[in-house]
Amino acid sequence: MNTIHAFYRLLPVRITQVVITCLMASMIFSNLTMAAEDTSETQAEPASVRAYDLPTDQPSEAVGIHSYSSSIDGDDDRSEAQKKNDQIWDHVLPFGAQVAIYNGYDLPLPFGVSLIYSKTKQNQLISNLNVGHNGNANVNVDSIASFDRFETDTIAPQIKIDAWILPFLNVFGVVGHSSGTADLNVDISGDGLLNGLSDSGLGPKLIGTANDYCKSLPPAKRATCYGAVQGGKAIVKNKLAGTSYDLGVTADVGGYNYTIGTMLAGGVHNWFYVMPMSYTKNEMASTNVGGGVVNIQPRMGYNFHFSNGNNLALYTGASYMDINQTISGGYTPGEGAGKDEAGPKTLNFSVDQENEDKWAGIMGVNLSLNKSLSLAMEHTGYKSDSRKQTLVLLNGRF
Repeated sequence: MNTIHAFYRLLPVRITQVVITCLMASMIFSNLTMAAEDTSETQAEPASVRAYDLPTDQPSEAVGIHSYSSSIDGDDDRSEAQKKNDQIWDHVLPFGAQVAIYNGYDLPLPFGVSLIYSKTKQNQLISNLNVGHNGNANVNVDSIASFDRFETDTIAPQIKIDAWILPFLNVFGVVGHSSGTADLNVDISGDGLLNGLSDSGLGPKLIGTANDYCKSLPPAKRATCYGAVQGGKAIVKNKLAGTSYDLGVTADVGGYNYTIGTMLAGGVHNWFYVMPMSYTKNEMASTNVGGGVVNIQPRMGYNFHFSNGNNLALYTGASYMDINQTISGGYTPGEGAGKDEAGPKTLNFSVDQENEDKWAGIMGVNLSLNKSLSLAMEHTGYKSDSRKQTLVLLNGRF
C-alpha cells in the first residue's frame, strides 16, 4: 500500500483535477439522462443512502481509510489537504476510490448484504384473456369476460447483495420469495357470451347436433324434438341477452423473484441523491410468467450527524414501476391451475398483466449505526390510491 500511496502523492494536481472532473461529469450526466422507475414490485428496495457523505470540518475516521502519519505529543497540526493525502483506501473496490478520497469524499464500504422484508398491496390491470385446449390458448374472450378488480396483497422476504464498482455506481442482485392473496372480480357478459357462441361457430354446431338427434327419431316424435330445440334456444337467448354476472374469486399466490440492478449516487455536503434502477423476473408456483418488472426510484435527502457517530438520513422521492407480464397455464377440472398446458382435459389460458399506477411517492428514513451497519424503513404510495408498499431493510457492509 505504501507504493500506491507514494504514486498518488506524485500525481500532478492538474491531472487529479481532470480525473475528478471526468468522474463527476459522468455521474451528473448519467443521472440526468436516467432521471426521466422503482424493485421490486418488483419489489423496490432502498439502496444505502450514505452513498456519498462529504466530510465535515473533522478529519475522516471511516473504516477502511487509514492514516500513516503521526504527530508529536498527540497533536496533529497538519493541514486538511495533508491529512487527505495521507489517507489510503485499502479495498479492491470501488475503482477510483483513492482519487475520490483525495478530493474529500467519504465512501461507504464496498460490499453489502441486506435482509429485506416488504408488504405490498396494489391494483393490477388484466387484459387480452385467451382460452383454448390442446396446448393452444388462441380464442380471445375479452368480449365475454372482463376484470373489474384485480388486487394483490403480498409479503416478500428478500436477500440483497451489492458492490460499489465506482464511487458513484453500485450494482446489486436480489432473490426473494413472495406469498399472499389475489382478489379477482370477473364480469361475464350475457350478450358477449351469445356473440361468442355465434362467432366461434359453437352455438350453430350445438344446434346442428341437436337437430341431427331429432332427425334420427321416429317421424312422430321429430316435430316435438325440433320444437324443444328451438324453445331451448329461445330460453338461452332470453336468459343471457342484456344480462351480466359477477364472479368474485380469491386465490393464493406465491413464487420467487429475481432482480438485478444498478444505482447512481452522489451528494453535496449533507445533501445526497440516489437512483436505483432494476429489472425483476417472477417465477410463480402454479403458472408460467413471461416478461418482467422495470423499477426506477429517484430519491434525494439529508444526512444528520450525531456526536455518538450515528447518522440519520431522511429522504423522499418517486417510484416508477412498470409491470409487463403474460401469465399462462392450464386448468384441469378437479386439479386446478398448473403450468402443464398439454393435458387432454386441460383448458389453456393466457392473460396480460400490468400495474394500474406506474408512479407513487416515497418517504423513508435510514439510520447508520456505523460504517458497517444500517437500518432503513420506507413507505411507497403516499401519492397513490392503488399502490402501497412498506419496506424494512437491514444492511451490513464490509
